[in-house]
Amino acid sequence: MPRRIGVAPWENPKLYLENSPIYWIDKVKTPYLTMANDEDDAVPWQQGIQFFTAMRRLGKEAYMFTYNGEKHGLRQRENQKHWTVHLAEYFDYFLKDAPKPDWMEHGVPYLEKGKRDVTPLFKKSTDGQ
Repeated sequence: MPRRIGVAPWENPKLYLENSPIYWIDKVKTPYLTMANDEDDAVPWQQGIQFFTAMRRLGKEAYMFTYNGEKHGLRQRENQKHWTVHLAEYFDYFLKDAPKPDWMEHGVPYLEKGKRDVTPLFKKSTDGQ
């Protein structure tokens, strides 16, 4: 039995439609940033791609990061750093009037995905970590 909704889709399809964000996407008014990882065991990554694609098709501002080999949260340290930098740049742009980052302006070609070196943006720890 489905946990959150309480009934199977064939028992109450209307309830599933009402609870699906894809059918309400035209109401989204704010820029959207998401992460959809290919080994996510909590949310199928195809749903993240579907939502992101629908946003873009509607001409809405949307950005998506995908980390290969990661589950629902990031466990690999380099991916954590990468996401942290981009998340900060996203909010700095919208909340602090910082310049729009290049990745937001032009996107990142698939073959360049994950190649940005964010190491210089992190300070070395003095306690050896």
